[in-house]
Amino acid sequence: MPTPSRSFIRELKLIDRKLDVKWNPHICRFIVYHRDIHGRIYPVLKIQYRDGSFKPLDQRTLRSLRYSNYLRGEKPQDLLYRIDRENAELEDKKKKSLRDDAKSIAGEIPHSDAAIKEWGGRF
Repeated sequence: MPTPSRSFIRELKLIDRKLDVKWNPHICRFIVYHRDIHGRIYPVLKIQYRDGSFKPLDQRTLRSLRYSNYLRGEKPQDLLYRIDRENAELEDKKKKSLRDDAKSIAGEIPHSDAAIKEWGGRF
């Protein structure tokens, strides 16, 4: 089982004393965890390349933690909730834009109101 170097752990603790890194044997990856004031543990970062392949613990990992939302005080589950909410808002805007476009196009077609009524109000 791989173990993180002492120097990596020391630098990780300089970022935040509540951070720790462990090897997860089920997925064969290192995971950075945060322990809250109640002792609950939250995963913060799964260490792997974008393609899902193994990534060693190094300065890139530490740099990504330094500049992540985690350091702004945002818990991982709050970040996921915010992303879901923003995605839902974007989806709503896209649907509204499509409806507005359809209404605009329908208004440009001669006798479109009569055609819509003829078809029972549906296209």
